[in-house]
Order: sequence, then structure tokens, then C-alpha cells
Amino acid sequence: MSYKAVILCGGISSGTRFRPLSLKCPKPLFPIANKPVIYHHINSCVRQLGNDLKEVILLGFFQENVFNEFIEETSSELGVKIRYLKEEGELGTAGGLYKFKNEILSGLEDDEENNNIIVLHCDVLCRFPLIEMIETHNNHHKLCTLLTRSVPADSTQNYGVVVVDEETNEVSHYVEKPLSFVNDFVNCGVYIFSLNIFSVIETRAKEKKNSQEIDIYDDFDISNNSDLKVALERDILLHEAGTQSIYAHLLPSNGLSKFWFQLKHPGTALECTDLLLSIYNKENQDKLSKSSEESPMIVGNVLIDPSAKLDASAKIGPNVTIGKNVIVGQGVRLKNCIILDNVEIKKRSFVSYSIIGWNTIIHAWARVEGDLINKDNVNVGSSKSGGLTILGNDVLVYPQIIIRSCIVLPHKEVKKSTFNDIML
Repeated sequence: MSYKAVILCGGISSGTRFRPLSLKCPKPLFPIANKPVIYHHINSCVRQLGNDLKEVILLGFFQENVFNEFIEETSSELGVKIRYLKEEGELGTAGGLYKFKNEILSGLEDDEENNNIIVLHCDVLCRFPLIEMIETHNNHHKLCTLLTRSVPADSTQNYGVVVVDEETNEVSHYVEKPLSFVNDFVNCGVYIFSLNIFSVIETRAKEKKNSQEIDIYDDFDISNNSDLKVALERDILLHEAGTQSIYAHLLPSNGLSKFWFQLKHPGTALECTDLLLSIYNKENQDKLSKSSEESPMIVGNVLIDPSAKLDASAKIGPNVTIGKNVIVGQGVRLKNCIILDNVEIKKRSFVSYSIIGWNTIIHAWARVEGDLINKDNVNVGSSKSGGLTILGNDVLVYPQIIIRSCIVLPHKEVKKSTFNDIML
């Protein structure tokens, strides 16, 4: 068996709900548990597929240099070939795959039954049960196996919803973000495709171009043909559902294996970190930081980069990650927060339910805090809903200031206490 993994990374316009954090760092590279989001995708592929994984392709419309450092470091660490392919315009999630079909197929054996393409959305994090999904796929050898899970009925309108035959696991119906309740099983954005996906995309694209018999991506000017964007979900899954082409693999409904998040808002980053740290606690405790005579008091699951400098009188945790070159002063209290690289938090300050952006300085006796995360509503910084406090990069918080449930854009100075506000 041979596999290629394709991670759909989107572009600048696709991370707007993740602002102000995505103003400094593209969402695919935002650190979750001190590793970029897509590192977790690649690590799962390498760990499960080993030498059968021929290459990981990052597909999007960011500039090429955005991913250069990440690719070099991750390829060396994990021992896998990684490259970035840039779309010249937004072709849609399926259109981008088709545009680069030759690059994706390169290096795979000419055997459709023993070669598959794994497609992952970059803003999805879960246990990625690829081995189990491949086994499901090999049982039917059809077009696609997609990962599904059950969600509360009142949130199904936020997802692509699937109706699954209980006996065969065939996807008999698919609808993207339905206005009324259809089913509680949703598309998790993780796919195993057979190689005939490219012919299916081409057929569907030609149908959208009124069946004109041309290769639609040769000399294709997307700016003049925006209606020809082809999406995996709306154009492929919706049309192939009910034709014995798509089958579902259900994510477990209990335990840590049910872990699945879409990183649509900054609030989900903190929730996702909490669950990842819990997994480390169960399966790889050596990754987590521990208390010692020379280190701060550690409470619960905490991950601290070795380059960070923390005063021994500080108290850290639970659910805290601290990035590179962070300085934490005397008596500082941190809990339920993400502290990004090069932040300085001076003595006696308090941070909770917050994400502190790169190069930010929080002066002495300041309080930066949010509300307890509401898992059904993570619209941070809203005066109506409350939520996390998010500080963008290079923010300066003056001494003895209180910031509660706010979004602060980059390069701002916070000189007075602020509550439930967005500081532009």
C-alpha cells in the first residue's frame, strides 16, 4: 500500500474568524500544545503509516515562503517528504486537488486498489484514526471514506451533515450546513479517497461548465470563471451521496478517542490544547512539565518550552502552554491559557482563560482574564456572550490593569482597565 497525504491549508482570506491571532501567524501554523496545528496532522500520518506514506503535500494559496521554515524543520524531525503547492487563485477544495493531480499521483504505484489519497482539512484536530479508516475503505474499495461523529442536535447547522445507512455505513445523503435538523452525524473533514477521485472531480467540473469538453484547468483564468470553483463538500460529496460511492467511519462517542475540534475561533484553541494535554497525560507524560525545587509549582497538565525562564515562586496550571523565550516573573499565576513566544509577564500578574500573543509584555500586578469557556459558544470578546481574552502580538499592558473578556489587536497599549470590549 502507498499513500499521499494532502492537507488543505486555505489562504489569507480563510482565517478571518481566528483574528487577531491569524494576523501574525497563519492558522495552519498556529501552535497547539507548542506545535503548529498541521504538525499534528503530519505526525499522525507518519506515526500510523510509516514508510507507506510517500509524501505530505500542503495545498493552499498562501505565499510559498510562509511554510518554508516549518517544512524544513518538520521534514527533518519526522523523516518525511513535505512540500507546499500554491494555488493561483481559489479553485475550491476539489479544484485544487485536480489542479495538482500529477504532483499528487507522482510516486504512487499504478494500482488503484492499493493506493489511496488521504485528505485532511487544516483546521480540524482529532486522533486521526487513519488505520481504522483505511481498513473501512479497503472493505468497500469505493470513491471515499469520510470520518463522521455525532454532535448535539442544535449545532448541526454549523457542519456538513451526513445520513448513514446503519447496516452498510453508506452515506445515503449529504447536506452542507442545513437550515433545519437532518441528522446528528457530521462530516469531520478527514477523508480517504481512491485514485478515481480525479475523474469524478473532472466530470463534475465539466458539468458546471455546461459540459464543454475541454480540460478546464489548462490556461484556466479563475478570475473570469469564479463560478467554476469545485468544492469537495458541496460539489462532490453532495452529488455522490446515495450512489454507493461514499462510506462513513464513525468516531468513537466516549473516551479520549472522541476528541475532535474545528479551530474556527480562538476559544477552540484553548479547548483543544486542554484535550491534547490530557492525552499526553494518559499516553506520554514525559512531554509534560513537572514541579521541582528550582521550578514553579505545576498544577495539572502544563507544557513549557525549555527556553522559557520562569521564577520558582510562580504557580502554573492547569491547562497552560508556554512558548519559546517566555519570561515569567515572581509570584505570577497562570491557568487555562496559551502563552506564545517571547512574552514577558512581570511579577504578581495573573492570567487565566486567555491567549497571549507573541512579544507581548504584561506589567506587574496586572490581571488578564476571560470567562469559563462555553463549549457551545466560543465567540470571544463579545459583550453579549463573554469569552476568552485574546491579546494580539506586541501588546503592552500597563501595571495594575485589569482586562476581562476582551480582544486586543496587535501593537496596542492598554493603559486602563477594560471589560467586554474589542480594542481596535
